[in-house]
Amino acid sequence: MLSASEESLFRSIEKRAKDPPGHVYRYHPVDLVILLAFVISVLLVFVGFYYFEIRFPLGGIFWHGLTEGPANATEGGNETTTVAPPTNASEENTTVALRQLRDDRLPRIQRSVERPVCNDRSCRSLARYVHESLKASADPCGNFYEFVCSQWSLRGSLHPGEAIATEDTLRASAIEEFLVSKLKERSSRLGADAKRAGDLLLEELQDESQRWMLKAFTNCRSGIKTSRKAFRNILEHQGLGGFPFRRDPFKTAEMAGRVARASGVSPFVRVSLDQDTREGRHVVRLSASEQLLFKDFWTVSNSHEKWYSAAVAKAASGAPLPTLFNIEKALSELAAESVGEPFVRKLSDLNSFHKWNWKEFLRALFDGVTNVTRSTYVRMETESFAKGLASLLRAFRTRDIANFLGFRVYLKHAPMLDKMRQLAAISTAAHPGWNESLTREVTCLRMLMNIEPFMLMFLYWDVFKTSVEPSIVENIVQNAKNTILNFVEGLSWLKPAFKSAYENRLQNTTCKYLVPFWLTNEDKRLRYARTVADHVHYSGINTFTPVIQAVEKNRLKAIDETGFEVSWESRPTETEPLWSSEDTLEFPMGLFSRAYEGDAFWLYHLPRTGVKVMNALLAALIDTAKASDRDVYTTLLQAKECIDDHYLHMPETQTPEHLASSK
Repeated sequence: MLSASEESLFRSIEKRAKDPPGHVYRYHPVDLVILLAFVISVLLVFVGFYYFEIRFPLGGIFWHGLTEGPANATEGGNETTTVAPPTNASEENTTVALRQLRDDRLPRIQRSVERPVCNDRSCRSLARYVHESLKASADPCGNFYEFVCSQWSLRGSLHPGEAIATEDTLRASAIEEFLVSKLKERSSRLGADAKRAGDLLLEELQDESQRWMLKAFTNCRSGIKTSRKAFRNILEHQGLGGFPFRRDPFKTAEMAGRVARASGVSPFVRVSLDQDTREGRHVVRLSASEQLLFKDFWTVSNSHEKWYSAAVAKAASGAPLPTLFNIEKALSELAAESVGEPFVRKLSDLNSFHKWNWKEFLRALFDGVTNVTRSTYVRMETESFAKGLASLLRAFRTRDIANFLGFRVYLKHAPMLDKMRQLAAISTAAHPGWNESLTREVTCLRMLMNIEPFMLMFLYWDVFKTSVEPSIVENIVQNAKNTILNFVEGLSWLKPAFKSAYENRLQNTTCKYLVPFWLTNEDKRLRYARTVADHVHYSGINTFTPVIQAVEKNRLKAIDETGFEVSWESRPTETEPLWSSEDTLEFPMGLFSRAYEGDAFWLYHLPRTGVKVMNALLAALIDTAKASDRDVYTTLLQAKECIDDHYLHMPETQTPEHLASSK
């Protein structure tokens, strides 16, 4: 029998058991409506994001800067590098300034390409070579060609024989295809077909400045070659008659100067003649050679020694010359490691020795151009380069240096020689040793481009000028200048004198746009063509040698106000701004795409070409810092790497719909 209190407690428990707990959900039809509304809202958010951020990467109106994180993952390899926190106030200010620069001026825009994966014959050979030669431990960003290696390695889903091609490589290839088609069309109608051609073609064929180029292209395609016996006369004229040398020759430096003068081959050092306006004198400028087969590619060990040695043996009539590969590699390493401040010395103060005499080299090179004496001033790129070059020349025997020059002259002339197919492929390859499988027409085009680029430049300019005007390029360059100057002005830790020096350098920089001005004038163009090709037979070496001599002599003279400005260094397929001298910056036609007009042109080029121009101007800032402050130089070098990384790692996608050509 329960007491009254126990019975009351029991009834209370029984009542709570019958009532459902407060947290148990009870279905109501209104709840379903709320849930559906929430799902629809989320979907609308994602649709809006897609519309403004994917289809329109610029967000329709605004530029979105890159977001900064605590770590920076490099896409060129499998390792992730964490950025160390700034150690002092100046580094912290630099980080903030760099972030501001990137946020304001470097939009996150997806790179558009016409076909991101190429599978033609050249790309298949290139990809196969990459696959066979790259080691797993090699850094794909440390060798030749930016995206070709790194993107191909990262995207394992590609089929064998395919390789990623960047916009730049595709544009350069498209320019080559256009030039080949034009040369084939016009050269095939120079003869009897011209009589039946239309008025427009007749007008084109009346341009005498192109006749030498068209005939040279026709002869090259038809296989008209010069025998190696005739080529021996060319070697003897340049002091290389003993190639391959078994004994040490005399005056190797003089030999190198004659080779550079006659054939334009100067693999040890790049030489230019600058005018010092303040002192009213000529200054000989010496810097790392750009005529290197490997450039940065030497970091992929042993991947190219086999084909290089085979090419040397072919030129040397089967004689093995293994030392030449070591010279090639040493020159590439020297160019990559050259850092420090530039310096000016009198020629008499340069480090000459029994194997190499700088006075003999420069006198042979500038014979008839300018008088070289012991008091001539010479500007070296850096002190480390000067010491490294002297060490390199001391390390090898004079016969090795002479044989290296002989092999390089063979490479230069190989397209015009009998039974030199392998050397001709190396000579005209954009990526030597990568087995590009070029057609005969492209090989002939590149040979002509090496010999005489200006007439080919005009051939492309004739159609390019209808798409892009120099004034548009000037606007892009001026915008980049303002951006860099604002960036420098915002760096409080830079000395005012340094800022002023850089601003003066930009103001005194001569910008050259698209083509030399004289090339657009018919009379001057015809006079130039007669200068380099008059009284020349249209065959082989007979054409090659006089043209090379005339062009090289004019180039060394830099700018002749009464003649032609042939110091232009860019080639028709060049896709990057180029410093042709300390105070001259060139912007070639290949920097721009002809596929876009109006607003699409600006949307396409500002994030791409604008970044490239800023990078070129930043290189001048770094060069200014190199001569004044080592710490500033190091910091700014990191800034350039930051911009490089931004440009290279923009994702490759198909062309956005709103950027489609309006043509």
